[in-house]
Order: sequence, then structure tokens, then C-alpha cells
Amino acid sequence: MDASLEAQLLVDALIAVRRDHDAARASTLIDFYLQHYPIGPLVEEALALRVETAVAKGAAPVSVAALAAEYQRRFPSGRYGDEIRKLASAARR
Repeated sequence: MDASLEAQLLVDALIAVRRDHDAARASTLIDFYLQHYPIGPLVEEALALRVETAVAKGAAPVSVAALAAEYQRRFPSGRYGDEIRKLASAARR
């Protein structure tokens, strides 16, 4: 798969969760991306969007925390770090 198709997977996931409020579809697309491109160029974005999608699905706080921890482990100085921390904190409330 070329980079434009990889990016399209995540754009479609973003649209699914934010516009269409279809977190299940977003989750499926993100999981597909991460399974097929575990070291792809958009992994940071995929992991961040996965946390957002988990919150949108109403995932258990422990699940959101685990996803956030994975993002922070892989990208300790990541560009989405602040947002990930906010999402994980909000999920605990």
C-alpha cells in the first residue's frame, strides 16, 4: 500500500469518529492501519486517534489509560502528548 492510501485510512478514521460519530468504524480502520503498518509513517497519529476513539466509544478508563500509556511509551515527546493526557484524565472522571 502506498503512503496516500495509508493516510486515507486515518483520514477516514478521523471522519468516522469526529464527524460521523462512528467510533466502531474508526476503531476498525485504526486497528487495520496499526496491524499492517506497525512502524508506518503515521503510527503516532494512529495511536493518538486510537485514544480519542476509545474515549468516544466509552471505553473503560483502564483501557483508555493503557492506550495512552502505549502512546506515551512510544512517543515520550510526541506532538499529541498533552491531548493524550487530557483524554486519559477525562476518561477517569
